Amino acid sequence: MWKIFKADPLSKIDRRKTLAEKKRIRSKKKAWRRKKRGEAWKSFQKGLKNFVSNPFAKRNPNVAHWNSGFSVLDLFDPKNKFDRRKTKAEKRHRQSRARAWRRRERALHWQETRTRINKFLANPFAKRELTPEQREYIRIRKAVKRDRQLERAKWWAKFKKRPLRAIFPRKKRRVEGGGYLYVYEMTKEERRELALKQRKEAFQSFKLVFTTPDLRKRLSFSFIHSLTYFLLAFIFLNFIHQVITIMVASSFHLPVVWFMNKLTFPLDRYSHLYTRSALILTFGIGPFIALVLAFLFLKMFSTKDHFFRKFQLFYVWGFVCGMNLFFGAYIVGFLTHTEFVFASEWIFLTNLMGVQQIVGSVLSLFIMLLLSRFVTPLFLMTSSSVSLITSQFRVYFILFQVIFPWMAGMFILCALSLPSTYFAFVLKTMTPGLVLIPILARFKALKYDKFAKAGMLSQISFGWGMVVIVFALLVAYRFVLAGGLRV
Repeated sequence: MWKIFKADPLSKIDRRKTLAEKKRIRSKKKAWRRKKRGEAWKSFQKGLKNFVSNPFAKRNPNVAHWNSGFSVLDLFDPKNKFDRRKTKAEKRHRQSRARAWRRRERALHWQETRTRINKFLANPFAKRELTPEQREYIRIRKAVKRDRQLERAKWWAKFKKRPLRAIFPRKKRRVEGGGYLYVYEMTKEERRELALKQRKEAFQSFKLVFTTPDLRKRLSFSFIHSLTYFLLAFIFLNFIHQVITIMVASSFHLPVVWFMNKLTFPLDRYSHLYTRSALILTFGIGPFIALVLAFLFLKMFSTKDHFFRKFQLFYVWGFVCGMNLFFGAYIVGFLTHTEFVFASEWIFLTNLMGVQQIVGSVLSLFIMLLLSRFVTPLFLMTSSSVSLITSQFRVYFILFQVIFPWMAGMFILCALSLPSTYFAFVLKTMTPGLVLIPILARFKALKYDKFAKAGMLSQISFGWGMVVIVFALLVAYRFVLAGGLRV
């Protein structure tokens, strides 16, 4: 239904006018608040100087307020009344048009639903009739599938002819005029000149980033924005992981002591409560729920809802942390012989460093490294600035949006767990690097240059209140569970 309304040219004009009017009003309000804050700060500085110079002097009244030109009689001015009535009438007119459009959409949707139900009741086994948009979408998918099959066939033919060249293709470099430049076909002097040119361009970009206030401001905002959402996603998934584990352990009458960075079971190692089913479910249910939530975050990233699309960066970090609490936790369990690895031990009834554990760890490592290929375009699409993801500044965007927030978040989480450091928890904060660090080798791909032109960037929603809330949650989470909560 939204597509029908979106295709109407008159509705597009109305929406553009409405959005332009809202932007103009918001900019005026922001300018007015900025001006008032500046005036208040100057007044405060002046009063502070007067107080410091003579603390016992009599305070002067604020004459500027009475000379500002505002009067209570302005509220009763007919001209101002007319302007307010006109604004309210325009607002009521817009609201009535929106309500009428929603009524029409609901009626059309209900009519379409009734038609589909009647057709189904008439012939339940009939093939569903597709809309033109769905048919076009299926046609495009078939064309893409056919192109992929053709590319695989070409690669296989090349592999049979020259296996090494197919696995390790020639290194390509982009040139200014377009096309590619094969490095291996260049002489040593040409490669040296190309490397020198690239170093000069990198130095110029570095100098431009740190001498341009606007770029510094955007990168700083990206760092704080990404760090906040990384901490929120990690703490949220870790909290769900621990709560689900405690609930399952309680169903088997296992006592649990809940800390921020770990769960301990104050039982003897050979207790009769440690049954096979209890160990498998207790240590396996938390990572499984984290994996399900990771795919849920991935689904939310592709949502069409305008409001939920503003939190795409949080969904990407949720996906990374959820995958880390499953595959990364298995690698950590294999290295430290803790938590998730117990589930696989009791499923296959193997000893420490068994074949199944080694295969599972290698497979988890391979999946974590492979996820970087999938996550790279998602992080680039979370940029709200077109200039930051251009080839000139993309490396700084990846550093400030991905690498530095993960490193700072790792340091904060490890610092909050002091003084009782749990080595497995420290490793679990480091294993997201298996997904994030390989991004540094992939972000320069030519296909990522099309994101800004295709309009695939997101409109983010973020405020400083989110930073305060996240750090308050971290501090509360730390101090409530500081001494251990017996469940």
